[in-house]
Amino acid sequence: MKYTIAFDVYGTLINTSGVFNSLEKMIGEKAKPVMNTWRNKQLEYSFRRGLMNKYVDFSVCTKDALEFSCKTFKVSLTDSQKIALMNEYKVLPAFPDVKEGLQKIKEDGHKLYAFSNGSANAVSNLLINAEIINLFDGVVSVEDVQVFKPSPLVYKHFNDKTNSTKIDSWLISSNPFDVIGATAYGMNTAWVQRSQESIFDPWGIEPTTIINGITELSIKLKELTTKKQVNKMETNKEHGKLDDLLKVKREESAKNFSEEKRQIYADGIADVKNSGILDKALNVGQKSPNFNLNNATNKPVSLYEELKNGPVILTWYRGGWCPYCNITLHSLQERLPDFQKAGATLIALTPELPDKSLSTSEKHNLEFTVLSDVGNKVGKEYGVVYQLTTEVASIYESGFGMNDYNGDESNELPLAATYVIDQNGTIKYAFLDADYRNRAEPDEIIAALNKLK
Repeated sequence: MKYTIAFDVYGTLINTSGVFNSLEKMIGEKAKPVMNTWRNKQLEYSFRRGLMNKYVDFSVCTKDALEFSCKTFKVSLTDSQKIALMNEYKVLPAFPDVKEGLQKIKEDGHKLYAFSNGSANAVSNLLINAEIINLFDGVVSVEDVQVFKPSPLVYKHFNDKTNSTKIDSWLISSNPFDVIGATAYGMNTAWVQRSQESIFDPWGIEPTTIINGITELSIKLKELTTKKQVNKMETNKEHGKLDDLLKVKREESAKNFSEEKRQIYADGIADVKNSGILDKALNVGQKSPNFNLNNATNKPVSLYEELKNGPVILTWYRGGWCPYCNITLHSLQERLPDFQKAGATLIALTPELPDKSLSTSEKHNLEFTVLSDVGNKVGKEYGVVYQLTTEVASIYESGFGMNDYNGDESNELPLAATYVIDQNGTIKYAFLDADYRNRAEPDEIIAALNKLK
């Protein structure tokens, strides 16, 4: 799904702390408290003027807030110094993550708009100075409706101006008041928590999602879109087969990817197939090697110990960044009661680092064991690990930073393999496919389990 995305500017894309160095030269150790008060009063004045129906240009709020801050801390600035600071506010820098993050979102096909309390002219000049103006489809300012955020009028104005709806639009902001306002209005929202010390107002109005920087937004939108598609199909009672869900994703990707990207992925799948991995991987009738890995709570898990309690379903997923994996994990969780009824234990392995696998497990509310196979050590014993082509690895690294997920630069991933292993350690069912978009059907896994009885 393609969204119309409203990016708050001051404090979200543009770093309002950019005036600190100049302030410090002027007033020394008082620079930080003056700067913080200046920003807080700037927002307060916009709130108060909005309630009073006394709209002025946002720059007036900024100027008045500077005067208040100087008086509060008994700081004497000359008129020329004040003008210099106000001029500096017109050329504040973007946060380091902004340009890369916006580029990823733009490449995903979404429409991007700068959405601000500031005037369209002031915001445009900021974006030009930060060299990111070309990434936006337009600038939407509250000056057209003569009221400030978080009035619901400004969010409605954004939808009207961009010909979008509440359902297909997002507000991205580091300012909790802005996020709460847009959420209350009905938009999807992402709070950019740039500091772990930042606290979201406990009003009971929560953002759709939380990110630490703009570079996280692209993959977050993909994850949430996939989850919505899965939930929609489940609501419509169309979730009988996992492949029905995967098919939706395959068709969506086919539409959204460029011809070049589709060809790179197709060549990557062909490379896996031609590598001979499907012949080398362990298969039905062979003995499964034991392994010992720690789970999310750092408790050791042994395959052979688990087999003492019954058969084990052993499945691999590539990472929480993979939409096909997320769909599959959701489906496996849904069928977990059926697996347990058949007396089986479900264990999922991933090359992700433990903190990443824990995040994936928590995100999907997984009730089965997820283990980090760092370096694909267990995967290699089962023969299910392959090397990505240079082109695919490049897309993954630039797209979401796969090396950070796995903690290495090997560019190795496991097949989306699934085994059913009996209590003797013998593989009784094996799903092996060179195409990562295909997965073992839960019904087939249950059928294999039933044959063990």
